Amino acid sequence: MSPMAQVTCLSAAFVMQHLIQSHPPVRQAQKRLLGERGFQLWYTIVSTAIWAPLVYIWWTHRHSGPLLWNLPWPIRPGLPDLASALGVVLLIAGALTSAPSSITFNRAKPLRVTGVLAITRHPVLMGATLWCIGHALANPWQIDVIFFGGQALVGVTGSLHQDWRHRTMRPEYAEFASKTSIVPSIARLDQVGRKGWIIMAAGLAFAAIARWAHRLF
Repeated sequence: MSPMAQVTCLSAAFVMQHLIQSHPPVRQAQKRLLGERGFQLWYTIVSTAIWAPLVYIWWTHRHSGPLLWNLPWPIRPGLPDLASALGVVLLIAGALTSAPSSITFNRAKPLRVTGVLAITRHPVLMGATLWCIGHALANPWQIDVIFFGGQALVGVTGSLHQDWRHRTMRPEYAEFASKTSIVPSIARLDQVGRKGWIIMAAGLAFAAIARWAHRLF
């Protein structure tokens, strides 16, 4: 099997693994057998078992295959850099914010739209999606687009699946979801708050450092 086919198959498997293992009947069966912590560990092991060879094969064959597009200047590098930077900001802010859709969220806490959740209720998944889109735009070779496109698809399908799962399991989630969005939006920036802005500023600083570090690769 060619590296292109391997990356395609592993990317598809990565998407399906996230959806299948998170599907309520499958998820509950695993939790009954393994417990909450055991399920989280098993989920991580299965994800890594697919993701690690996927990254290795892509990395050792990156920039291969036909060039699918060539963005004109200044769209390139402007648009890819912007998407990637916003992705990093959301990723870091989401990692430092307990989102109601997270498996580690304390169910006793009220569902509130604060901080980065005012921009998107799935900051980690949407951050990863934007980062992958930015990198796919900047690396238009076929194998790179398949790799980053597959990772972006995990973010989009994961967000939709989490919304569906939480709506069916928690009636109050629908009201929370009506006050924010999946797709990052600037409509509720006034609700981010001082702490949220500080966290996102730190994320932006990290994104700038990461962009500078690209010259090392």
